[in-house]
Amino acid sequence: MDDVPAGRRTFLVGLGAALGARWRRAGAADDDTAAQREAMAAMARAIKVSELAGETPGPALPLRPNPLLRYGDEARNIFDSSLWAWGATGRPAAVLKVERLPKQVPRRRWIEAVVSLSPRRVVVTFHDGRSWTALGSRPSVKRTLSCAPA
Repeated sequence: MDDVPAGRRTFLVGLGAALGARWRRAGAADDDTAAQREAMAAMARAIKVSELAGETPGPALPLRPNPLLRYGDEARNIFDSSLWAWGATGRPAAVLKVERLPKQVPRRRWIEAVVSLSPRRVVVTFHDGRSWTALGSRPSVKRTLSCAPA
């Protein structure tokens, strides 16, 4: 770099430092995203969904291994979210929304919402032991706030 004028050398060194810092931050963001993905998957795995046969819950339905969708809505301060489904194939019996709201206080940083899509009544048991039973066999929604560990 001896033949590069001093002003250009300073610019190139500054540019390299700025890009290096940006790449480090991007790597950290990737690590954060991986941790967030795992946190969302853990939250979905901790929830059990069963269809009711009369008033008796049937066996727990399988959680599909991957989210149906990942999304964000920065205008609403939702930076990382996912939709998860229960039921092996076809129309899911229930869908869970998990949203990460990093600007909220810690106990409101994660939101879960469940919708029943089953033609039968479903019962949902959350990670904290609370449960929710759909009122009927038509689609219905239950929204809960969660402070699950991230």
